[in-house]
Amino acid sequence: MTGDGDYRVIALGVSANGLTTLETLFAGLPRALRAPVLVVRHRSPAARPSLAALPQPHTDLRVTEAVDGARLDMGVVYLAPAGRHLIVRGGRTRRPRASRRCRTPR
Repeated sequence: MTGDGDYRVIALGVSANGLTTLETLFAGLPRALRAPVLVVRHRSPAARPSLAALPQPHTDLRVTEAVDGARLDMGVVYLAPAGRHLIVRGGRTRRPRASRRCRTPR
């Protein structure tokens, strides 16, 4: 984040099978990363949050699921909740909208 109101972030979108790719990427990120990382991963809205599904063991960065109003901090990975978009306004996450494209398979 720069002093003039601009925000620099790393934003990633991966498929449901993209966990291995995230693990590889996170393993190469520096501990002192000077940007927040936003991740949207295709997961069923019925999926329960699971720490085992998070890439934490593969990075020194803090990994957390995005919640409404969280201030973006450098060196933190924010995961969109299952079945949700990730919206950022004014350097904070906003209540993610339900995605019409994320549907539980029948």
